[in-house]
Amino acid sequence: MTQPIATLKRKRPAKASHLLTLKKARKQQAAKRGQTTRNTDDTLLTRTTPKTLMDVVRDIRKSPSKIQAVREIGFGEVVHFPVDELPLKLAFWLVNNFDETTCEVALPGACLKVTQDDVQMVFGIPKGSQTLSHDLKRAILTKGLVAKWREHHGTTKALISPAQIKQKIVEDEEAGLGFKLDFLVLFCDRVIESNTNNFVKHSFLNSISNVDMIADIN
Repeated sequence: MTQPIATLKRKRPAKASHLLTLKKARKQQAAKRGQTTRNTDDTLLTRTTPKTLMDVVRDIRKSPSKIQAVREIGFGEVVHFPVDELPLKLAFWLVNNFDETTCEVALPGACLKVTQDDVQMVFGIPKGSQTLSHDLKRAILTKGLVAKWREHHGTTKALISPAQIKQKIVEDEEAGLGFKLDFLVLFCDRVIESNTNNFVKHSFLNSISNVDMIADIN
């Protein structure tokens, strides 16, 4: 997995849109107040944490039917995922040394290539042929799995929060279609990509023709 290189060229990594440098934010806030800031270690201010997802996972562990439903969509190993919080200093180091164009982490004298297999092995998530996409026309967001999922939440609008999904999953006793979509949306929002507001991104649901295809997503 590691490839030695003669000269390690450090590219400036593209900054992830959902992460802000806490140190920079503190300086900006202090500048507005006409103050100076003490020197602090570099860390990150994240927009999301895995806590909501892990609260849901702990609830799922108590229910054989919910565990089975999660397994059916290819996320069975996530039930055993133990991470409740992100070490922010480690996160800062990782973002600062990760090149998202090559999917490599810069190490002293070497680079660490991160592959799809690595992601699948760490998280225990599907690695299939179906690609998820948010790049969909607004007109079709009233149809397909997006419409079914919103109906499950008693709304036709997109304003559904992670807390609402968590409550729905905890209260769900059937572990059917709505439960499976809830888990998928919450996982993608907490781990993969989130909105800048407090509502989950879910337009990708319409890139899945039916719930049986979830286990084949990449």
